[in-house]
Amino acid sequence: MRLIALLMLPTLGFAAPVPNLKSDIELKLSAENQDVLNITIQNNGKEPLELPYRFSELENFVIELVGEKGKTYKIQRTREKDDKETPGTLTIPAGESKTLSLHTCHSLPELGDSQKVTFTARLKHNGKTVAAEPLTVKP
Repeated sequence: MRLIALLMLPTLGFAAPVPNLKSDIELKLSAENQDVLNITIQNNGKEPLELPYRFSELENFVIELVGEKGKTYKIQRTREKDDKETPGTLTIPAGESKTLSLHTCHSLPELGDSQKVTFTARLKHNGKTVAAEPLTVKP
């Protein structure tokens, strides 16, 4: 009886390989210094990526700064100084990317003295969160 059961099981050697699934959205961080963080959004999907916003193209992002002494600061909504709401949609065609820049110099004092800063960024879209690899920048 066991022999029949073993013959009915597929062998692992013939199992189909699991495909390497690539996310439709990729985030990459870059910076020449601590004052400006560049966030590149790559659309790997087959349809244009549309990110609606009310105040700023960076509204859907959570940016976190971590100093080397462990202090953290989050930038969650980058609303413009004026009271005008400027709704819009950031559209990235399929297979293309868009780079957004964020001035972080006003946030650095929250971390204390001049030091290495690690940036992380997460994009919230359609109930999912896409995170970028952390980026550490020296002063």
